[in-house]
Amino acid sequence: MEFTEAESFNVFLRKNKIDLTITLSPDTMINSFIYSNPLFKKCPRKSKTCDKVVKVEDSALTSDVEEICCDWSYTFCFKCTNMPHSPFPCILIAEYIEQCKDYEMILGHNNTICDQCHEVFDVDPEFPEMHDQH
Repeated sequence: MEFTEAESFNVFLRKNKIDLTITLSPDTMINSFIYSNPLFKKCPRKSKTCDKVVKVEDSALTSDVEEICCDWSYTFCFKCTNMPHSPFPCILIAEYIEQCKDYEMILGHNNTICDQCHEVFDVDPEFPEMHDQH
């Protein structure tokens, strides 16, 4: 989100359409602080029991530190919040996860991928070996 500069606080609020009369819950304020501060990340653990927030030092943002562990010993990549994947970059892991989802969808629909032409085709249960032969 980008803000427009202003000569006073009131003008800043008006120009950027910020309404301070809206009451925010403590959870909303905490989440807003966490997501706007690059030194903090919520633990991505899927369990409802983990509500920890991890903080790194300023120097860690400019270094290659990626793996971090929350207080409950859950280890994750600080940059992308996926599983630890050093030395592979986050973008490669994101693409890998997307490919895994694609393969799950293909295999879930009783399809297969041809080893030679790499095309997806339906598997007929009566004739599983049927496919254009190369």
